[in-house]
Amino acid sequence: MEESTGTILTQSEESPRQDRPMQEAAPVAEPLPLDLPERIVSYSSGGKIYRHTFRRISPQEWANDFFSKIVAQFKRVGDEGYEQTLYQEDACLALYARAAVSAEGFKLREGDPPMNQWPSWPSCVPQNHRVTAVELLAQVVPSGEEQTPCPDGLAVAVDALWGESDRAGEMRQFRGLIHRFAYPSREHSRRFFTEKARSLVVGGSRAGTTKLLSAHGTMVKLYDELIQGVEGYSFAGRPLATREAVIREMDVVHKAVAVTQLFPATTVLDPRVKSQDAEE
Repeated sequence: MEESTGTILTQSEESPRQDRPMQEAAPVAEPLPLDLPERIVSYSSGGKIYRHTFRRISPQEWANDFFSKIVAQFKRVGDEGYEQTLYQEDACLALYARAAVSAEGFKLREGDPPMNQWPSWPSCVPQNHRVTAVELLAQVVPSGEEQTPCPDGLAVAVDALWGESDRAGEMRQFRGLIHRFAYPSREHSRRFFTEKARSLVVGGSRAGTTKLLSAHGTMVKLYDELIQGVEGYSFAGRPLATREAVIREMDVVHKAVAVTQLFPATTVLDPRVKSQDAEE
């Protein structure tokens, strides 16, 4: 068996996130193929290239093994403040265990089978690499472009990493993926902000811990109710031409990131204007 270059990693050795920007990617112009049977995450770290292959992940698996396991909680500390905890490492590890099918780039002993054939799979993959791989798998962000209002709705754009680039150790980046929505009603807005504010108090209201509950399910429902069409995606080599096809085939991470842009919570006033209003 041919060995990869480098040294054998342990759970405490080099982190793949120390020397590699998370957004490093190769932009592409072609449509994002939603129907890939497998998705490959590729990155470089310490002069070595790592590849993780995932099977196609169902919406239920994203919901149960990732979004529901992201922890956001607040705990009262004394009489003066709160301790905030926000982490998604456990969510990343859970989804990796559910959907990863292989990992490459780690130096193995001569004669050892691939890591995915070991009894310890996938725990044998260093934890920091598993977390990084899932973070890249789920990397979808708003494009930063201003929303485009139209008479019949609103268009928002997202950027996403999806698949391995032709350049070693890089991902393919799809920019400006368009989602066209009907305008949300007051009821849609109420559901969004109510769900985002849901919490569970454990241990009593004074000394307990407040846990924010996942709003992922509601985000997906709102997307399905409001979406009108998309641009920049394909399935089986063809654009998603109907609303029904978008609802059925769109990746749920893209759904959540896109629909959230319909409900901005921050003011459009700059701090100077708000300060002047307060003085008056």
